[in-house]
Amino acid sequence: MRRIFLEVVANIPATLGYCRSCKLIFRDAGVEDEVNRGILQEYPEAMRDEYFRLSSWIREISALYKESVFIRIIDAASMAGVYKAVRHWFRTYPAFIVDKKHVVSGWDRTRLREILDAHLRNISP
Repeated sequence: MRRIFLEVVANIPATLGYCRSCKLIFRDAGVEDEVNRGILQEYPEAMRDEYFRLSSWIREISALYKESVFIRIIDAASMAGVYKAVRHWFRTYPAFIVDKKHVVSGWDRTRLREILDAHLRNISP
Protein backbone atom coordinates (compact mmCIF):
# COMPACT_ATOMS: atom_id res chain seq x y z
CA MET A 1 0.00 0.00 0.00
CA ARG A 2 1.19 3.48 -0.86
CA ARG A 3 2.07 5.85 1.99
CA ILE A 4 1.20 9.55 1.82
CA PHE A 5 3.26 12.28 3.50
CA LEU A 6 0.97 15.02 4.87
CA GLU A 7 2.46 18.18 6.31
CA VAL A 8 0.14 20.40 8.33
CA VAL A 9 1.29 24.01 8.72
CA ALA A 10 -0.75 25.84 11.34
CA ASN A 11 -0.65 28.34 14.18
CA ILE A 12 0.20 26.10 17.11
CA PRO A 13 -0.03 27.39 20.70
CA ALA A 14 3.21 26.95 22.62
CA THR A 15 2.73 24.37 25.37
CA LEU A 16 5.16 22.28 27.37
CA GLY A 17 5.94 20.28 24.23
CA TYR A 18 8.29 23.05 23.14
CA CYS A 19 10.56 22.56 26.13
CA ARG A 20 11.62 18.94 26.58
CA SER A 21 13.15 19.55 30.01
CA CYS A 22 10.00 21.27 31.26
CA LYS A 23 7.83 18.53 29.82
CA LEU A 24 9.80 15.83 31.64
CA ILE A 25 9.71 17.68 34.95
CA PHE A 26 5.97 18.37 34.82
CA ARG A 27 5.19 14.84 33.58
CA ASP A 28 7.22 13.29 36.39
CA ALA A 29 5.39 15.53 38.85
CA GLY A 30 2.08 14.31 37.38
CA VAL A 31 0.80 17.77 36.43
CA GLU A 32 1.69 18.01 32.71
CA ASP A 33 -1.90 17.89 31.42
CA GLU A 34 -3.09 20.39 34.04
CA VAL A 35 -0.28 22.83 33.20
CA ASN A 36 -0.92 22.50 29.45
CA ARG A 37 -4.63 23.21 29.96
CA GLY A 38 -3.68 26.32 31.96
CA ILE A 39 -1.31 27.48 29.23
CA LEU A 40 -3.98 26.99 26.54
CA GLN A 41 -6.48 29.04 28.58
CA GLU A 42 -4.14 32.04 28.27
CA TYR A 43 -4.60 32.16 24.48
CA PRO A 44 -7.50 34.00 22.81
CA GLU A 45 -10.64 31.94 22.44
CA ALA A 46 -10.49 32.04 18.62
CA MET A 47 -6.99 30.54 18.62
CA ARG A 48 -8.00 27.84 21.10
CA ASP A 49 -11.05 26.96 19.00
CA GLU A 50 -8.91 26.71 15.86
CA TYR A 51 -6.39 24.54 17.72
CA PHE A 52 -9.08 22.13 18.95
CA ARG A 53 -10.74 22.05 15.52
CA LEU A 54 -7.41 21.22 13.87
CA SER A 55 -6.62 18.58 16.51
CA SER A 56 -9.97 16.93 15.88
CA TRP A 57 -9.45 17.03 12.13
CA ILE A 58 -5.96 15.49 12.40
CA ARG A 59 -7.27 12.70 14.65
CA GLU A 60 -10.04 12.06 12.12
CA ILE A 61 -7.57 11.87 9.19
CA SER A 62 -5.31 9.60 11.22
CA ALA A 63 -8.17 7.26 12.11
CA LEU A 64 -9.56 7.21 8.57
CA TYR A 65 -6.29 6.63 6.70
CA LYS A 66 -4.40 4.79 9.47
CA GLU A 67 -0.88 3.78 8.37
CA SER A 68 -1.43 5.11 4.84
CA VAL A 69 -0.78 8.69 5.96
CA PHE A 70 2.26 9.99 7.82
CA ILE A 71 1.37 13.35 9.40
CA ARG A 72 3.92 16.00 10.31
CA ILE A 73 2.73 19.12 12.14
CA ILE A 74 4.68 22.34 11.57
CA ASP A 75 4.23 25.57 13.51
CA ALA A 76 3.54 28.40 11.05
CA ALA A 77 5.72 30.74 13.12
CA SER A 78 8.78 28.46 12.91
CA MET A 79 11.46 28.73 10.25
CA ALA A 80 10.14 25.53 8.66
CA GLY A 81 6.62 26.99 8.62
CA VAL A 82 7.77 30.22 6.96
CA TYR A 83 9.79 28.22 4.43
CA LYS A 84 6.78 26.04 3.56
CA ALA A 85 4.55 29.11 3.11
CA VAL A 86 7.06 30.73 0.74
CA ARG A 87 7.88 27.50 -1.09
CA HIS A 88 4.23 26.49 -1.66
CA TRP A 89 2.72 30.00 -1.94
CA PHE A 90 0.05 29.96 0.74
CA ARG A 91 -0.96 32.61 3.28
CA THR A 92 -4.00 31.00 4.88
CA TYR A 93 -3.74 28.54 7.75
CA PRO A 94 -4.01 25.71 8.32
CA ALA A 95 -2.32 24.56 5.14
CA PHE A 96 -2.06 20.90 4.21
CA ILE A 97 0.77 19.84 1.91
CA VAL A 98 0.24 16.40 0.38
CA ASP A 99 3.39 14.59 -0.78
CA LYS A 100 5.23 17.92 -1.18
CA LYS A 101 3.10 18.74 -4.23
CA HIS A 102 -0.53 19.61 -3.60
CA VAL A 103 -1.64 22.26 -1.13
CA VAL A 104 -5.00 22.76 0.50
CA SER A 105 -5.04 26.06 2.33
CA GLY A 106 -7.80 26.71 4.84
CA TRP A 107 -10.58 24.44 6.07
CA ASP A 108 -11.64 22.72 2.83
CA ARG A 109 -12.08 19.21 4.22
CA THR A 110 -13.66 17.86 1.02
CA ARG A 111 -10.78 19.01 -1.18
CA LEU A 112 -8.19 17.56 1.21
CA ARG A 113 -9.96 14.19 1.23
CA GLU A 114 -10.16 14.23 -2.59
CA ILE A 115 -6.41 14.83 -2.86
CA LEU A 116 -5.55 12.19 -0.24
CA ASP A 117 -7.80 9.63 -1.93
CA ALA A 118 -6.34 10.43 -5.36
CA HIS A 119 -2.81 10.00 -4.03
CA LEU A 120 -3.75 6.66 -2.51
CA ARG A 121 -5.07 5.54 -5.88
CA ASN A 122 -1.90 6.91 -7.56
CA ILE A 123 -3.75 9.31 -9.81
CA SER A 124 -3.20 13.02 -10.23
CA PRO A 125 -5.81 15.10 -8.31
